[in-house]
Amino acid sequence: MKPQFRRYRMKVLSILSLLFRFSLAASQICRDQSSCNNCLQHSQECVWCNNQNYTGSNCFERNATSDVASCGEQYIVNLISNLTVISNDEDVGSASQLNSSETIVNPEQVYLSTRANQVHRFNVSISIPFNYPLDFYYLMDFSCSMFDDLQTIQDLSPEIINTLESLTSNFKVGFGAFSDKETLPFTHEILEPFCADASIAGVSEHSSFNYIHYQSLTSNRDVFLERIKQLNITSNLDSPESTLEALMQAVVCTEVIGWRPTASHIVLLATDAPYHIAGDGKLTGALLPHDMKCHLSQLPDDTYQYDESLDLVLVPW
Repeated sequence: MKPQFRRYRMKVLSILSLLFRFSLAASQICRDQSSCNNCLQHSQECVWCNNQNYTGSNCFERNATSDVASCGEQYIVNLISNLTVISNDEDVGSASQLNSSETIVNPEQVYLSTRANQVHRFNVSISIPFNYPLDFYYLMDFSCSMFDDLQTIQDLSPEIINTLESLTSNFKVGFGAFSDKETLPFTHEILEPFCADASIAGVSEHSSFNYIHYQSLTSNRDVFLERIKQLNITSNLDSPESTLEALMQAVVCTEVIGWRPTASHIVLLATDAPYHIAGDGKLTGALLPHDMKCHLSQLPDDTYQYDESLDLVLVPW
C-alpha cells in the first residue's frame, strides 16, 4: 500500500472512531439519568421506560429501537413539546385607527408545553396608536460632580420637549432630584457649601437633601422649562448617592408625581455615581428595613421626609 493511501486510511479511521465515541457519549447521557423527571428534563432525545419488568436502563434514547421494543411502546414516556398560537379575531388595522388609550398585541394568547432547554419561536406584533399618552419623569443626581450636567440639562430642556412632541402630543413631563441622606457620614450641613465648581461659577448651592420632587407631571412646557431654570446643585461627602430611595419615591408616590394609569411611564435617571444599598444605613443608626411607602411632604417642594430609623432601599437580586 502506498504511503499516501495509508495516511488517508488512518485519517478516515480516526474520524470514524471520534464519531463512534461521540455517539456513545450521547447515549450514555440518557442512560445515566436515574429518575423519570431527570430523564425527560435532561434532553429532548431521552425517553423513559415505565415498565416495572424492564431490566435495562429506564432512560434511553428515543431512537434506540431495541430498548423501545424491549420496554414496550405502551410504557414509553416521551413528552412532546406543543406550541399553540391564538391570533386575535379582529384585524388590528393601522395605528391611526386605534383608540388613543388602546394598544393591540397579536397574538393575545400563546399556549406552550415544552421540555426544559428547548427553544420555541413565534412572532408578536404590537400596534401602538398615534398620540398614545406618555408620562416622562426626569430624575437627576444633584451632587457637586453633576454641576456641569445640570447646566447641560437646563440648556437642552427645550430640545427634550421638542423630541417628546415629535412622538406624541399627549405627553406630560416632570422633574425630581436627589443627593444623599442628610446625616453623617453621608453629608452634613456644617461642611456646606463646598462645591468648588458652583462657587467658581458664582452659583449658590441648595442645602443638602435626599430627594426633592420639584415638578409634577405637566403638559405645560413653559412651566416645566421655567422650573428647571431655577434649580441649584447641592453637596455631600461620600461617593454613593441615595439613588434607589429617590427612584422608589418617584415610582410609589403616584398621586404626587401625577402618573396617569393609561399612559406609558418613563423615568430617565441621570447620575455619575454608584448608589447606596440596604445596610449602609447602619452607619447612621438606621436599622429598620425600608417600608417602601411614599414619604413626600407637602412643602413648597415635595421633599422626601423619611424616618431616620429606616435603612436604605433593598435591591432584590
